[in-house]
Amino acid sequence: MSSQPPRREFATLTHARLRAQQGDVAGARRLLSAILTVEPDHLEARSLLLRLERLEGTGHAEPEAPAAAEPVGARASELAPGFRASLGPRTPRDSARSALRLRAWLDGVTQRRGARGVR
Repeated sequence: MSSQPPRREFATLTHARLRAQQGDVAGARRLLSAILTVEPDHLEARSLLLRLERLEGTGHAEPEAPAAAEPVGARASELAPGFRASLGPRTPRDSARSALRLRAWLDGVTQRRGARGVR
C-alpha cells in the first residue's frame, strides 16, 4: 500500500481549453465534466463540452490517472495551508530575511517615487 496521499487534480476551464487545443479531447471532456459536477450552471464549460462532443481527438492523451475522489469546490483559504506546507518549514530566520528583503524593496520604491507615491 502506498504511503503517498491521493493525487488531487484541479479542473479549470483554462486547463480544459489547453487540453483541447493540444488534441487531448478526452482529457478536456473529463476536466469539463468535473467542472460541471461542481458547478452545473457553468455556461462556458457546458458550451465547450458540447463543441468537443462533436470532435475526434488526435490520439494524444495523457496517461490515465488512477480514479480520483469525487470533485469538490475549494476556496483559496482552504488551499493556502497545503501550498505553504509544500514550501517546507519556515524558521524565524526565514521570516526575518523575508522582512528585510521586503523593507529594502519598499525603501527602493519610496526613493524612486517619493513618499507620496507621485512620479
